Amino acid sequence: MHDHSSSEKSKQMPPRSSRRLPIGAEVDAGGVSFRLWAPARERCFLVIGGNSEYEMNAEDDGYFCLNLPGLSEGTRYQFHFGDTDDLLADPASRFQPEGLSGPSAVVDPARYQWNDHDWQGIQAFGAVVLRCISAPSRGRVPLRQPGKSWLNCGRLASPAWR
Repeated sequence: MHDHSSSEKSKQMPPRSSRRLPIGAEVDAGGVSFRLWAPARERCFLVIGGNSEYEMNAEDDGYFCLNLPGLSEGTRYQFHFGDTDDLLADPASRFQPEGLSGPSAVVDPARYQWNDHDWQGIQAFGAVVLRCISAPSRGRVPLRQPGKSWLNCGRLASPAWR
């Protein structure tokens, strides 16, 4: 499946001012527009339905885009970068019907049928808000409590920050 010499090439996508979001899959009048940010990669491929592969067009600043006519809501898709056989979900996916490691599915928010009309929200009294700042602070966050000056957040911090 990953023989790039036979990969289908798509026409260059024209600049799109109609995108609502900078990345992800968006349904438009003629099909679906895909956009991914992968600045460390030179090539990116979109795989539709597990078998049709398209090389995405490189843009400035590490973005890749592709507009495929004829696709619609529910289309399953994944990405790969040509250097491994790993198929990856869209990090901006709105729906992962088979879980995080499965294919993403295109969602059209204009057609989504909301089913929470009776939800009243939550009361502010008694609610807890947790704020965790991810910064290279060596796992210590200053506290404003008498007698305590640092909170150890080492378990919350990514290993890259330690």
